[in-house]
Amino acid sequence: MASRSRIRSAKRTGSSPVLNRLEEKMKTWIGIDNGVSGSIGVLSEANAPQFIHAREYTRKNTKKKSALEVDPFALLILLQNSRPNGIVLERPYRGAYRTTEISAATFDGVVRTVMELYSLPFIQVDSREWQKPLLGTVPAGETKRASAAKGMLRWPSLKEQIEDHGDADGLWMAAYAMRLFP
Repeated sequence: MASRSRIRSAKRTGSSPVLNRLEEKMKTWIGIDNGVSGSIGVLSEANAPQFIHAREYTRKNTKKKSALEVDPFALLILLQNSRPNGIVLERPYRGAYRTTEISAATFDGVVRTVMELYSLPFIQVDSREWQKPLLGTVPAGETKRASAAKGMLRWPSLKEQIEDHGDADGLWMAAYAMRLFP
């Protein structure tokens, strides 16, 4: 039988030991769209899907006032609170602009370090690896538009956030994580 203090504690926090055990058994998957303009998608058996814009886990670089960088503490709290079964992280973009490559690689390094230090299960993939099976064949240059359009159909409760951001890549990567970490 549960002790009175445990029952009172559960009432105060709004949860119960039984619900906590059920939530621990429920699976959660995360997709991280790399970069300071990216997003994080969280899909869970226990909760509604979540779309988290990069501005929630980035901060201004103190040395470069116009630049953003990942805030490792905000990212860690976000990831640990989700208790993921698996995370898919997109490899950094290798584009035409050197500053873009440096920013993406720096962001990637911080994110991977946080996940490795706290033993969070993750795999890193190229964008084509998740886009083809989840979005189908999409013409070059149209992947963001296809990601947004198909994402609003699949996750209608997040339509406004997806429209505002311009794609649902983080959510699609979380869906891909579901396949890799069953």
